[in-house]
Amino acid sequence: MARALFRASAPGNLMLLGEHAVLHGRRALCCAVDKRMEVRLTPLKTKTLEIASALGSYESSLDEPAPSDRFSFILHAVEKQKNKLPGGMRLEVKSGFSSTVGLGSSAAVTVAATAALMAYSGQPCSREEIFREARGTIRAVQGLGSGADAASSVFGGVLVYRMDPLEIRKLSHCPPITLVYSGYKEPTVKVVKHLEQRREKDPELFENIFNAIDQSVPKAADAVEAQDWPALGRIMNAHQDFMAQMELTTPDLDRIITILRASPGISGAKISGSGLGDCAVGIGVAKLKDIGYDVIRVGISAEGLRLD
Repeated sequence: MARALFRASAPGNLMLLGEHAVLHGRRALCCAVDKRMEVRLTPLKTKTLEIASALGSYESSLDEPAPSDRFSFILHAVEKQKNKLPGGMRLEVKSGFSSTVGLGSSAAVTVAATAALMAYSGQPCSREEIFREARGTIRAVQGLGSGADAASSVFGGVLVYRMDPLEIRKLSHCPPITLVYSGYKEPTVKVVKHLEQRREKDPELFENIFNAIDQSVPKAADAVEAQDWPALGRIMNAHQDFMAQMELTTPDLDRIITILRASPGISGAKISGSGLGDCAVGIGVAKLKDIGYDVIRVGISAEGLRLD
């Protein structure tokens, strides 16, 4: 096989603050992590689409690609660019982290695949355009999406993000973090739908929560810029109270957060992600051993998308 002519990689991502509120026009604080997804694109002489990854293999006609749930994000990204592509291709996906842990693997692979496809088609590859294309793909596949995960994977670092009106502001510093996985997670779309059913029954409660989250994000951004991790930790703790009010915590997540907050070097801790499972994140570095949960060795990355 010929050498890969187009290669893109994008980091995974985490939500630090603003889960769910970001879907309702409020600001969030999100970040890229130092684990990456890489997509290598090799042009083919035939109008064929091939995909190879840890999830398996795929081969189909580029003109009418067969559906596949395993590769839905990549296939939709290909569909969006199909009329601009000069020919068939083989896409090889290499992951630096497991898709079972909530590090935004779908957004990362969508960003990397979109960048490689746009480069192959000869289009201008500004980060802004790659972000918009990737966000559109994620929304089409999932049926929803704020775009915070795609923004983190494209731009890297810690971002203040708002969906509408769009705001992406990269901060100058990255806090130390400790991430612990509960051992299970619910699909984000399922959790969002569950929360929306509750919000319809008590819209005033949720509006108050979302407004409080929105108002505290600039304060958290100021703490990051000042590298004031205790102040950031206090805001994280307050946000965990909001997650609890929205009934998004579980006994396992509560135990992990208690362990984190009791650990030297941790300033605060909360759920990271949509909730009802997945991870909790602490601000600071904790030496955790034999706690009964997986400690994910990951840090925040200032670097976003790479395109070779």
